[in-house]
Amino acid sequence: MKQLRFSLIKSLYFFCIFIVIIFAFTECKKKSIAFKTNINGNEVVICPVNKVSDTIQLQLSSLIESCEVVKLQNITDALFDRAWHTEVSENYICIKSYGQLPAKLYDKNGQFLRNIGSVGRGPGEYSTLNGLQFNQKGDMIFLFPFGTARKILVYDVSGNHLKDFPLVYTQRKFKAFFSSDSIITVLSMPFESDSAICYQQTFNGKLIQKISPPSYLINQSFDGEVFTNYLTPEYDLYNTASDTLYHYNTEKNALEPKFAKDFGDKKYISVSREIPCYYYFSYYNQETGSKKILVDKETLDANYFNLKNDFFGNIDASPIFSNGYFINNVAAITLKKQIEKALNKKNLSENERQKLVNFNNNLKQDDNNIIFYGRLKNN
Repeated sequence: MKQLRFSLIKSLYFFCIFIVIIFAFTECKKKSIAFKTNINGNEVVICPVNKVSDTIQLQLSSLIESCEVVKLQNITDALFDRAWHTEVSENYICIKSYGQLPAKLYDKNGQFLRNIGSVGRGPGEYSTLNGLQFNQKGDMIFLFPFGTARKILVYDVSGNHLKDFPLVYTQRKFKAFFSSDSIITVLSMPFESDSAICYQQTFNGKLIQKISPPSYLINQSFDGEVFTNYLTPEYDLYNTASDTLYHYNTEKNALEPKFAKDFGDKKYISVSREIPCYYYFSYYNQETGSKKILVDKETLDANYFNLKNDFFGNIDASPIFSNGYFINNVAAITLKKQIEKALNKKNLSENERQKLVNFNNNLKQDDNNIIFYGRLKNN
């Protein structure tokens, strides 16, 4: 009788283990909302938006090593309009804002150093920029003019205008990256008459290789945009003419699809981006407003998400990344509202609460912007 009881208990134990495994497997399968498919020999992740239902709070600490906070100097020369392009290097922060204002350079303490170039039509001058980059050493700044750019403007961090880099092809809106072996990789938003969507050239303007723009990535107006985070070994490219994120594989000189969304029969304005472990995208229409979805590259789990800066009271953060960094450029008035919202939460530790109170007490609504930045983890 005792042996029979033991046998029944043992059977029940293994049955429970079996149920747990089945449940876990079912949950895992259920969470794999996105799926992979093969398109012309390329493995592509597809996210069916109508199947996404859950919302997660993504902690910034899961993505970056640490988070630095920089209050920009609050003097007239250091002020700017709404930030449009913000880049950080080892020692500097450079910002180009909306409006007819030059790019501005700050040190890592937020002290204004100088303007980089000036607004105008003369040598080394520009009207509007579509981007900027530091070189790998962080002692030079490259500015990308908007509209009909025939060159990349080159400055050192002392503000001296150096020899510009001629572009092989005239650019409308573009991003560019610079390697230590004097190669420029250009990612474009092409129009019908343009010769390349991606290409590589030397600093002296000699073409190395190019990809002609396919018809489905041709833009019809300047309302479109080109996006890249460049946080993976290959150059990610999202052109708003399509709903697909591509990689420019420079070794094969090929444009390879990697990630796409399936909105069914609905129409949305959307932008896809990529960081090492995730694809993510925002989409918008008048009915739904703006929403963000995160797709895990490994598990294919997909969720609506909010990025929270858990280094700083779990305030809201924008998923903006560039060249290995998380970068948020926040207006003082916006940050004060975020801090006050965070202080109303009951789950703040006393240290976190005191940190926010002290920061908020030293922050005025008409102060200059605050920069949050941190280097991404090597996952």
